[in-house]
Parts: sequence; structure tokens; C-alpha cells
Amino acid sequence: MACVLLILISVLGLIIHSEGKTEEINNMHFVEATALPAKIMLTCNTSKEPSALVYWVKNMKLEGNGKSLEKNIRGYPDAGKYVCRSNTTGAILSYSTVYIKKKNDNGEVAESILSPFKEESNRPYFKCTANNYSGDFKCFWKPLEQNSNLNFTIKVTSGNAVCDVPVGPEAGMYTASCRKGIPCPSTEEYEEIGIALEVFHGFEYEEHTHNFFIKDILKPDAVECQMENSLLTWTPPKTWSTPASYYRLTYQIKMVQHPRRDWICEVDNAMQLQDGNSLSCHNRLFHRGTIYIRSRDHYSRNSAWSNWSEPCRKQSGKQDIHEDGIKNRQCECKKN
Repeated sequence: MACVLLILISVLGLIIHSEGKTEEINNMHFVEATALPAKIMLTCNTSKEPSALVYWVKNMKLEGNGKSLEKNIRGYPDAGKYVCRSNTTGAILSYSTVYIKKKNDNGEVAESILSPFKEESNRPYFKCTANNYSGDFKCFWKPLEQNSNLNFTIKVTSGNAVCDVPVGPEAGMYTASCRKGIPCPSTEEYEEIGIALEVFHGFEYEEHTHNFFIKDILKPDAVECQMENSLLTWTPPKTWSTPASYYRLTYQIKMVQHPRRDWICEVDNAMQLQDGNSLSCHNRLFHRGTIYIRSRDHYSRNSAWSNWSEPCRKQSGKQDIHEDGIKNRQCECKKN
């Protein structure tokens, strides 16, 4: 996988103009599309040459003379890299880059180059998930189309977290692995994590933000399960936080029959028999169809369900009772 990185040094020295419609960060100027036309001031960062001996060019075209250049940005053709050069040697002294920030009158990103996650109610352009309470999480997004002019950065805007350089694409998706410093995973969260995804498409710029607690982005990995006659046995995902008795999961069972008669139900936790880290229950209807199971965090009802498991593997067996003669506990379900 190819790494995609555009380095932004820091946000120190941020300058905001025109009621927040333009801003400057380390010689990068961002002009909101709704603010056009807008005047900006470019400054040649050099002490080696007097003002009379420097000039500005863009795409090999002369833009003006002097250390300061006032530019009226009318539209996308005015965006780009402005280079300050020495009049005596022709050497590059500094440069400033102008980006058009894609926003509409409602302050939302206009015509994003990213594909929204349509299965989410708010249709976000990027999202983050965690498969346990350790503090590790991953953010991912997908462009509408691949383009060599696309660059991404991801930064933490709040919370004690760090993110790696974005990587991709893999199956069209870009990802960034992040970590939050959590000394004890069972500690209550008091501060949300803030993540900003910056998208550079040539000299167009868009920013997407996401604020969350780890508990709100939990999505366990898939469950492993097996069938023996009407006995269903499964274990929590190997990546889930332990002990499983403390970090409890809620489970749903899906049975697919032919002709298509599917049903999904939520397993009553009191109906599960536990043997170490293994859970089981039985239902005499299970042998009539293909069984799948999924899970989510028991205490965070807003968290996501895991993906459905692979079809529960069927094992040969003749008995639905333990050696002590006590029947396996019935899978009593609440229909979903």
C-alpha cells in the first residue's frame, strides 16, 4: 500500500481574516468558496533581499514585485502556488500556497470528493471504529474516484490521542490507525476525542471532523461459533477486552431457512451457559437452517453491531444433554 501524506507543520501563527472566511497557516492560505472574491496578502519570508529586489510568479507568470503581494482571489484559477524569487539571482526565497476551501452557505462541505457512508443516519464522509476498550481505533474514508492529486492528513484536535500517517488505497479505502492514552480501559471517559480529516485535491481543500468517546465507536470483531445438532456454542471475539464477564457483550442470532424465512433474535443473557470463555445455548429449530451470530457492547446501546459471523460450523453429534443428564439451557430470544 502506498502512503499518502501531506505534511502540515503546526497551527501556530494562525491568521484569520474576513470573519473567518480566509485563514493563513504557515504560508498556506485558505479561502472559503462562499467568500469569493476575497483579498489576501502574501508575504515573502526573507531577510536577505530588499523589497525592491524580489518578485512573485505563479505558473511562470509574473504576479508582482516586492516582499508583499496583495492578491484578489476570484475563483479556482487564482488558487495555486505563488513563488517569491530574487531579482538578482533568480533563486526561490519562499512560497505561499492558496487553497479554495469547499464550503456552502450552511458551513458544510460542498460537493465533497469523498463518498458518504450511506448506511449511517448522518451520512458521514469518514468514520472511526474501535474493536475493544484498549484505546486503539481506526479511521477510514473512500474517495469517489482515485486521483493522483489527492492527499490526506489526519490530526487530533482534542483528547489525548495520536494518529499514524494515512495509508491506502486498499479496495478504494484509506485508513489511519490511532491510539488514545488510556491508563485503565475501565476508567470513565470525560473528554471526547476530536479528529479532523483534511483533504487536498490539487488546490481544493475540504475538512471533515468527528468527535466521539471510545464507547460510542465500538464495533466488535466477528464472533466464532459452531453448531452440534441444536446446540450453539460461541466465544467472544479474540480482540475483545477481557475479562468478558466485565466487558459484557449482547448477542443476536440469525437463522436463514429455505425457502427464505429468516429470523433474528437477541439472546437473553440469563439463558447463556458459560464454560470458561465459551458460551452456549440450544434451540431445537437451529438444525433447520443456517445460523449466524453477531455482538455489540452490552452497556453502550448506541454502539455498532459486529459483522455477522461466518455460518456457524456444524459438528457431528447425537445428544442434546450433558453427561450429568441436565438439558442444555434453552436459547430464549427476544424477537428483534
